[in-house]
Amino acid sequence: LAIRERLAAAAPDNPGYQRGLSVTYERLASISQLAGATGEATEWFRRALRLRRLLYHQDQSRMDLAEELGVTLRLYAQVLDDDSDPRREAYLALTAFAQDDRLSAKGTAVFAWAQESHPG
Repeated sequence: LAIRERLAAAAPDNPGYQRGLSVTYERLASISQLAGATGEATEWFRRALRLRRLLYHQDQSRMDLAEELGVTLRLYAQVLDDDSDPRREAYLALTAFAQDDRLSAKGTAVFAWAQESHPG
């Protein structure tokens, strides 16, 4: 964790370092969630989402970044009482790719989850 944080801080314009750090945060969130530490998991997911959002907004034409944001939102939603905001955000990030039939199997699954709050 410390190494990834140092790399990301030293090169904030390096998307690879930012992505790597977000993956680490997601893993720590999942471990915390499995251990029953919901508050800690929520904080790790928020950190991961901050980076995922940053990466996605830097290049919204990249399907992989939209899908990764969607996956993180879906994971984050599992620790929330109300998952409507993460669903809505994932839906918005993935809609254009879904309309063009460009989503991977993973992206399609996340989009289906997100659509549950957007009937029709």
